[in-house]
Amino acid sequence: MDKTIIIIGVLTVAVFGVIIGSTVLKKTDNLPRSLCVQHAGLGMHIHPMLSIFIEDQPVNIPANIGIDPNCMKAIHTHDESGKLHLEYPEVHEFVLGDFFANWNMPFSANQIMDKSIDDNHILTMTVDGNPNNEFEKLVLKDEQQIIIRYELKK
Repeated sequence: MDKTIIIIGVLTVAVFGVIIGSTVLKKTDNLPRSLCVQHAGLGMHIHPMLSIFIEDQPVNIPANIGIDPNCMKAIHTHDESGKLHLEYPEVHEFVLGDFFANWNMPFSANQIMDKSIDDNHILTMTVDGNPNNEFEKLVLKDEQQIIIRYELKK
C-alpha cells in the first residue's frame, strides 16, 4: 500500500510538472518581442525597412510602436519612416508577425490590418524586390526592404 501511494504521488508530481512546464513555455514564446530592452549591451541591432500600400496609398507606420514611458520592446519604431528597430541582448530570429503583434495589428497571408483578401483584392509582399509568400513568418534581417501591398485584382 505504501509503494502505491508513493508511485501515485510521483506520477501526480510528474504530470503537474509537465502541465506547468508546458504552460510556462507557451507564455514565454512571445517573451523576446515583448522584452523591454536598453540601447546598451546589445548583441543584436538591425534595421529592416517596411512599406505598406493599401490600394496604392501609402500607410503611415507610426512612430514609437513598441515604446511607452516604461518600456522599449525589442521590435519598435522611433519615427514614421518605416524603419524597424530590432534590438536584443543576443542574436535572435524575429519575424514580421512579431512587429505587427507589437503594433496590435493583424497580419497574415490573408489580412493586413482591417483589410482581408476577397474576390476583388489580393495581398502581396516583396522582400528586396523579390516576391515573398512568408508574410508574418518572414525572418527579419538587417536592411531588408519589405513592401506589402493590398490592391485590387487586375
